[in-house]
Amino acid sequence: MSTKVLSFTLLLLCLCFQDSAQNRRHPGKKLPCCMVTYSKDISSEVTGNKYEQQHSKNQCVEAIIFATPSGTVCVDPKAEWVKKLTAKMTKL
Repeated sequence: MSTKVLSFTLLLLCLCFQDSAQNRRHPGKKLPCCMVTYSKDISSEVTGNKYEQQHSKNQCVEAIIFATPSGTVCVDPKAEWVKKLTAKMTKL
């Protein structure tokens, strides 16, 4: 198994979900709680033109959440490729 695939798989396994039944933005919907972020450029894996921004709270860290064919991925909002991709998505 390649290092990239292994790293990506490990990241997805690290992704956990918070209990957010009373989440005010999305009542009854569970949102991901990113406890770690991925900084390597995976822009080619991102699907769609939307993303979620997560602010740090409790065990959750500051993150941008993208959809990929393998599921959601938490990435470092300070990574240059993330800034470029979110700016491009915002313009659409």
